[in-house]
Amino acid sequence: MKAGFLKGSIEWRLIAPRLVLFLVMSAVFLGGSLFLWSEAVALQERVAANRRDLAHLKGEIREKSDSLRLAERYQAAYRSLRKRHLVDGIDRLQLIEAINGTRQELAIPEMLYRFDPESVADDYFDLSPRLHRFHVTNHFLEFSLRDETELLHVMQRLRDPLLGFHVVEACEMKRRSEELHLNGGGNVKGKCRFVWLTLRARGEEEPVEADGEAAGGGAYGF
Repeated sequence: MKAGFLKGSIEWRLIAPRLVLFLVMSAVFLGGSLFLWSEAVALQERVAANRRDLAHLKGEIREKSDSLRLAERYQAAYRSLRKRHLVDGIDRLQLIEAINGTRQELAIPEMLYRFDPESVADDYFDLSPRLHRFHVTNHFLEFSLRDETELLHVMQRLRDPLLGFHVVEACEMKRRSEELHLNGGGNVKGKCRFVWLTLRARGEEEPVEADGEAAGGGAYGF
């Protein structure tokens, strides 16, 4: 009775195409929704990845900018150090020529000099660069002068930036007498110890050559 009623009251010929169209449209809508959702998820992942890349690039740019500012800040100081040969090796030949030239110009009665082989030290009088080591060259002068001012002229000549960075560690002088003698071997005898310092980056140091004494002779101990 019910089956016949439904069959008789519903025109399936008219409803079937519409039902099929509805089901097809529902499937298309569901498929489109899933596709859009997957695309949205992929887009969010790409956005997150791009944000991470952008943050990384910003960090690199900030690091480069900090490095440039640091380089500009210390550029003048670095040029000064290079000018004074604190970051280069000393030129012993220039030192010898400067000493000989000063001795001849001032007619110093006697002057002997000696260089020790270069040595490497992590610190110098508690000064310890974190990324560099000191390369130390001891230099000894033994002299006979007419008066003490001649030694000041020698030291002033050695302060030439082209001759490197040096420190006067010790000097001893002794007068022969209270009177000044114009002739003879000089009125003041003495000896001085200098240190020439060079900075080199850790891990980039060249092997130190034990080249012995450059010139002069004698042991000028203190």
